[in-house]
Amino acid sequence: MDKNSIKNLMTEIHHFDELDHDEVNMLANYLEYKKINSGTPLIHEGQKGSTIFYILSGKVKVTRESISSETAVLTERGKGATVGELAVVGLSNIRSATVTAIDETECLALSKEKYENLIEKQPRTALKILKSVATSLCQRVQELSGQVADFL
Repeated sequence: MDKNSIKNLMTEIHHFDELDHDEVNMLANYLEYKKINSGTPLIHEGQKGSTIFYILSGKVKVTRESISSETAVLTERGKGATVGELAVVGLSNIRSATVTAIDETECLALSKEKYENLIEKQPRTALKILKSVATSLCQRVQELSGQVADFL
């Protein structure tokens, strides 16, 4: 997929709303378009990972193996969501859950290597990406807190 097509797709994802025209133009060079078939895992729990995925269309389920070796569905994510953030901006590159496409899913992928390159070349843009990821993670913590409260 060419750079202009990626730039157009970026306008559909709120994570890039804070970027100005030049930053979008530049970041499009760092992102890779991926199309994932239904039933195909993007991320495998326990394996090393180094990519954040911005979901453009479709839906994914996030699962984790329980202590009793049963697979528990933690959540589903769709358009506008991200998965795999901690492998790029976090301290660990070990995946904490499995993410599998429920439907045919399109996404943009940003590798840790490219993100680190962005930090060196465009730290202001990299900071905006980090802020967007932090906001998403905070929202997830709030959701989980509500679910725990409902459970109790």
